Formats: sequence, C-alpha cells, structure tokens
Amino acid sequence: MAGATCVYTPATKTLVITLAEDATNVATYLVNGSAVEVTPALNKIQDEAGNMVANSEVISDETVSGDDDAPVLSSIVYNQVGGGVITYVNPYAQVLITATFNEDMTSSPTITIAAPGTLADVTAQTMSRTSATVWTYTWTVPNDLTVEGLANISFAGTDLAGISYVDLGNPIAIDSHTPIVNTFTAESITTTGATLTVTTNENATCAYANTEKDYDNMTTMEDTGAMTHIQVLTGLTANTLYNYYVRCQDSSGNIMTNSAHVSFSTLGDEIAPTAPVITTAAATVNADYYTISGTVTSDSNSTQVVKVFAGTEVYGTVIVPKSGTAWSVAVSLPQSATTTFRANSTDESGNVSEYSNSVIITESATAGQGNGSLAVTSINSIESYAAVDGGWPDGDASTSDGWSWTFYVTVPTNETLFNMKFDDWQSNSHTIDAGGNMRFYSSQASSDDPINIVTAGTYSEDMTITGDLDPETAGNQIAVTVEMKIPSGSSGGSYSTSYGIKSR
Repeated sequence: MAGATCVYTPATKTLVITLAEDATNVATYLVNGSAVEVTPALNKIQDEAGNMVANSEVISDETVSGDDDAPVLSSIVYNQVGGGVITYVNPYAQVLITATFNEDMTSSPTITIAAPGTLADVTAQTMSRTSATVWTYTWTVPNDLTVEGLANISFAGTDLAGISYVDLGNPIAIDSHTPIVNTFTAESITTTGATLTVTTNENATCAYANTEKDYDNMTTMEDTGAMTHIQVLTGLTANTLYNYYVRCQDSSGNIMTNSAHVSFSTLGDEIAPTAPVITTAAATVNADYYTISGTVTSDSNSTQVVKVFAGTEVYGTVIVPKSGTAWSVAVSLPQSATTTFRANSTDESGNVSEYSNSVIITESATAGQGNGSLAVTSINSIESYAAVDGGWPDGDASTSDGWSWTFYVTVPTNETLFNMKFDDWQSNSHTIDAGGNMRFYSSQASSDDPINIVTAGTYSEDMTITGDLDPETAGNQIAVTVEMKIPSGSSGGSYSTSYGIKSR
C-alpha cells in the first residue's frame, strides 16, 4: 500500500483507495484475488452522528477483482541499425528489434531466435527497457550462408500482475541473395510482336527495357511476381533485330546488379506493297532531264524503294520514308528518243509490287545542250541492312557490313569541285552520328581516295571531277558511292537522314 491515496465522499459513504501501481512499484500491484486491508488514521473517519472510528485495522470481507488479462504484443518493428525499417534481414547486419506491449511489463521480458542452422540462433535473452510497454533487443546476424532462410522470433514475459505471456510465431527472412534468371526467351515472334518469358529461381518481380538500365528505370513486366514472368510486345517493325534486358527483385528486396539479355528478329513482311502511280512527267530546265513523279500507298512499318524502268533497265531509284507517299525521279534520254517508263516499289522485307501505269516521253533533238544543272538524277541502294560492327561496306550485301548507295549526279561542266554533307541519322529516339561514320568517292574524280564526312551538317572537303559517264548529255554525269558504317553499340531500327550537294 506504499504510496496509496484515499478519498472519502460522505454523500455516498464511499471510500476510494488508489494504489500506487506502476512499473517501478511492482510489489504494490493489486493481483486478482487479493484482499484489501485498511488501517484508518485516528480521528479521520466518523459516522453520521460524529463518532470517530476506532484506530484499528479493517479487513474487507470479500476479495477484490484485479488484473486477470494476459498481455498482448501490439507490434514488432525491425530496424537496420543506423538505417530505417526493414522487412528482411541481411547476414552480417545489426537489427534493432522493438517489441511493444499493450500494458506495462515486468523488467525481464525475454526474446528467443531460432534461425536456419545454429549460428544465428539466440537463446532466451532479457530485452532492454525503453518504457514499461516498449522493449528492444539488438540482433547481430552472422555472415554465413547456412543461416539464410526463415528465422522465428519468440517473446516471453509477465505483466505487473504476474500474468504470463508467450508468443512463438514471429517469422522474418534472412536473405542476401539476388534472384537468378534461369531462362530469358522471346517466343511467339511475328512481324510486329513477340512474347518475352523469364523464369527465376525464386518468387520475384521482374522489369524490362530495350536498352541496358538499372531496375528502377525499367518497366515492370505485365505478368510477374512468381517464378515465371511474361511480357507481350506489340508494335514492332517487321524484319528488325531487337534487344531486350531484364532485372528482377525478390521478396526480400534483393535486386539483380546485372541484366539478363535476349536478342531476336521479327519475321519478315510477306505482303507486297501496292503498285505505285505515276502522276506527272515534265521536262526540267533546258530539257536536260525529265522528272517523273508519283505516289505510293503509305506504309507506316517500312520504307519503300521506288524504281523507274524503261524495259528492264533501271533509270532511277528513290527511297520513300515510312508513312510517306510522294516520290520523284529525274531521267535523261538520248536525243530524239521516245521511251516508255513504268515503276515498281520494294519494301524493307524485299516484297516487290506490281508495275505502275506507264508514261511515254519523247526527247527533242535539241536536248542535252549547255553546261547542265547540278542535280541528283537517282539514288540506288546497294546495301540497306547492316550489322552493328563498325565496319565499312565491302560491296557484298551478304556480309552486312555498313550501308552503301550510288548517287547519280549531274555536275555543270564548268564546275569541277564537288562536296556533300549529311545530317545525323535518326530512328525514333535513337541517333547515329554522320560525322566520322560516312564517306564518299567516285570513279569520275581525280582520286579514288574516299572523302570523309567529318562533322554532321557540314560540307566535306572538295572532290575534283575529271570524268563524265555520258558525254552526250548536258553536264558531267558522275556516279558517287556513299558509304556508312554502323558503330558498335548502336540501336537497331530503320534510320533516315537529309543530305546536301554543291559544286563550284
């Protein structure tokens, strides 16, 4: 009864005795079934007539009701020492375990840890007091593979009324291993899609990207969380090489530091383009050339190469970009000739359309006179598919080293210096530098040495013109070979650029 207080209310004839029950006065706690003994002070208690009670001990004739409820563990929180809250434990970590109870506990709650193996086991240890309800223990986990797995943490103790508490089932994972990708495949490949399938050695959440990135910057796969993970890809381009990367995180928060990788090519398009249409055929200035113009049916998945024929001979070639429709080719004819032209279209998968409508052009006897005007009369694509290996094309399309074209150009006869420039190549969000990766040369030049494109968008050094493929037409007709190498590490795709020519 040390530290107890008493209050008597005459109107209700009630005496209230408040015990000093707290965690520091354990012995004063009113245990269920106890009897209350009161020794009143002399001349302090009287009846209604004013008679003082005798100074003697008064004992209740019934036992009183005290605390008979077992304590409850309200929460367990795990903190990395020096860090934040964690949901799993790394070997060789110090973990602060905080147990909070719903009522005051005695000074000796204990904690017991049973982990895989024996190195991480902890026999019953007294916890440290933060308050009467909050108790802590610092657990140092050994750095050993044998301890990894599920550890079970148990608590035991009594409340201030001496009622026991035991909690045996509080598991936490000990895990330092990142998940392992067992397989990463591309399946169900079509011209425009594929399905990525990843299997892991444990339940995990996987994310993917088409370039190498860290896990937080990748996109979570649409079906993931177990040991098999699936992502359906759509909107791909036919006959194109793709690279995808994946990283995974397990339920303990361990993340792969290196990506798994898969490479695949979509199927080639087997549908031929619609036949182009020739809309006009008009003479250029001085009637040196005729311009044949027309349209193709738009194709958002492929560029189209339009070739203009007279019989079986190709008179001009032009590349129509994806989703483009208009094209134009300049052709030259022998004097006093009548020629029938028609065109067809080839997509990136090599599918060739039917021939277009025909157009007949008759060249006058006075054509082909004068110096001629600077013009690109046609462009032939020699190698349009290339490996990402930084090699220059070698004239053999089967080796896939670099891109190459033949530009057929008319240069005025009174101008002998020729220059070219190219912008950087673009494919959606990807870029390949023109500078350092392009060059050109011509058999109609004074030297066979290639001239390099040093800076994108800037004209090259001079190439001196000394030859003429067709002396009967105005100007010097030259064939310029343009080559492009694809640096290692470049992203796959269909690229395009702009170019310029000048002479003086």
